Amino acid sequence: MSTPDTRPEADDDAKAREQTRLVALKIVVIVLGAILVVLTLVVFSTLIWRAVTGGGKPAAPAAASATALGSVSALLPAGGRVVSTALGDGKLAVTVEQAEGLVTILFDATSLRETGRIVWARTP
Repeated sequence: MSTPDTRPEADDDAKAREQTRLVALKIVVIVLGAILVVLTLVVFSTLIWRAVTGGGKPAAPAAASATALGSVSALLPAGGRVVSTALGDGKLAVTVEQAEGLVTILFDATSLRETGRIVWARTP
């Protein structure tokens, strides 16, 4: 059977190695804690910066509303009815069914001024 090494030098070496490991572990914990604090500060400062400056992106155009543009009205021909509406790329498209066929009226979405018409002709 082997006997444990009971020399005083072996005990001193083991204590020195354990002490070195503890110091290294403390250094690692301190460095990781500092990194965590710095990253937390970066996240919160970025959130605050974006809240104050509006995110750095240009604001989207405001949607047209009756309060922003005043009262807006459009006249439908007698017997006409709105079939569909669509909004995209800054344009508003309103499709109206009339006695002579379908007409799509295009409006600028911000000013609601008419920008064009598409008359859908029926084929015989």
